Amino acid sequence: MFLPSHIRRSRHGVFYYRLVFPRVVAEALGQAEALRSLHTKCPVDAKILGYQISATLVPILRSLRRIMTIDPKRFNPKEIRKLTIEELALPSGIKLRNLKTSDNPKTAKLELETLRSVFDADKAGKQRSPEALAKLAAEEQVLREVVDRAMGKKRPTKEDTLAGAMEAYIVFKKGLAESSKKSYREAIRLLGALCGGMDRKVHTITAQDCKDFNEALPRVPLHATKRGIPLRSATELLALPDDPDAETLSAQSSNQTITNLKTFLYWCIKTGRYAEENPFKDLARHTDGNDDGGAEAFTETELREIFNPDSFMAVKQPHVFWGSLLALFTGARANEIASLDLANFIEEGGYRCIAIRHTKRASTKEKIVHATRKRSPKQTKNNSSRRVLPLHPILWEVGLDDYLRDLQGLGAKRLFPTLPLDSRKKRDRYLSRDVNDYLKRVGVHEPRTKVLHSFRDTISDFLGDSVMDDTAADRWTGHRSKTTKGRSYRKGLPVKNAKTAFGELKFSFLPWGKIRYRKGRWNDYIKQNMCA
Repeated sequence: MFLPSHIRRSRHGVFYYRLVFPRVVAEALGQAEALRSLHTKCPVDAKILGYQISATLVPILRSLRRIMTIDPKRFNPKEIRKLTIEELALPSGIKLRNLKTSDNPKTAKLELETLRSVFDADKAGKQRSPEALAKLAAEEQVLREVVDRAMGKKRPTKEDTLAGAMEAYIVFKKGLAESSKKSYREAIRLLGALCGGMDRKVHTITAQDCKDFNEALPRVPLHATKRGIPLRSATELLALPDDPDAETLSAQSSNQTITNLKTFLYWCIKTGRYAEENPFKDLARHTDGNDDGGAEAFTETELREIFNPDSFMAVKQPHVFWGSLLALFTGARANEIASLDLANFIEEGGYRCIAIRHTKRASTKEKIVHATRKRSPKQTKNNSSRRVLPLHPILWEVGLDDYLRDLQGLGAKRLFPTLPLDSRKKRDRYLSRDVNDYLKRVGVHEPRTKVLHSFRDTISDFLGDSVMDDTAADRWTGHRSKTTKGRSYRKGLPVKNAKTAFGELKFSFLPWGKIRYRKGRWNDYIKQNMCA
């Protein structure tokens, strides 16, 4: 009886099925073929079982070959074995378990060539259209689900695409600042661009996908979307030769992207969209070779340069003058200072203070209007940011009272009425830009290291070395306390510790007697540049 080329009989009369792997699959497995007993000596039964196996395996192997020709790492050897060798159930009830490599491949040379010809119709390396690539992505998704079932992976209770999960996540995190929402969207869209598109199901993202994505980040062109540069897949980026002169994502941006995606995947896990361990957990961190570690506190020498009366008294904008002083004595964040209203200047516990408050977004009595309401520029970073900070007596000696009266006379409602809203619906961008420009002029500025935020680090250092405990120091700067008691029950600590803090923050080495605000100094500037 004539038998198909994929059926052979052993010297004991038992029939075997010969499974021949396409070249790219064979390279991944480290073997070109496998042999499986059909447990029968009947040629008719062997022929029927052989066709059943072929009908199941050939489409799978064809899909694997097409997908792995583009990206050999899409499926690892363990997954391929599960798909083709170990646990695949057939209609007859037979399972392809424990296939063994043929011990005599020479005798099956013709059979190998015959079965391999099945895969020659779809040649590797040809140009693929976007439609063809989309078809392959869908094909991979089907195979991935088969792999997950075969390997016993947990299934998500709610399947969703990256695009759908991203929008659901942003809605769930509706209290986030616009800048944070933008950052999350950019990270998720970048993941989609490098790993199969925004239509890819979240639960099909593998640990290897995330490792390749992380490795490819330093090759992603800087501001690719704004510059109209098309993004390649992670596999294609990794295959490119290294170009040390190319403008690409910085280590800080790459690490922030991974942090955002790790948070997003944790949410996907909690909402049933992802059933495995977070694939972004414990990925290698990026570095540009100079571990700057972010902003650093100003030294005494640097503070002398910044508040040198010859240069400091010559600044041309009120927000540079008073913004720098408030940052030095309060350690408040840039947007906390930039968004201060005159109504935020209050008295509490016998001290004149600024109240850093959280202003809710607009709503109506009937319902909250999500689609039209605008983010308030006075939304704080977190609950710990909402605090009342006593203002150091030196600020009043410099002339803060006179400046506040000037603003009232001009009809201004904000401390810095010339600072407009930026693209993130905040006001700190122009404050940071102008103060940093001043730091450059006096020779103190260092990118990302010596900047406006360094005033905040300076305060943290001074208060950290004082007799104030950690909880009191955290409450002053608006950092999240590490203890439940500190987070929940010590909201009034800044005022209670004002006397201690004032003593630590005198900066007696600075020439305060020569720094004075002249009444009406910026009235004309404010009238010309006042904005909403």
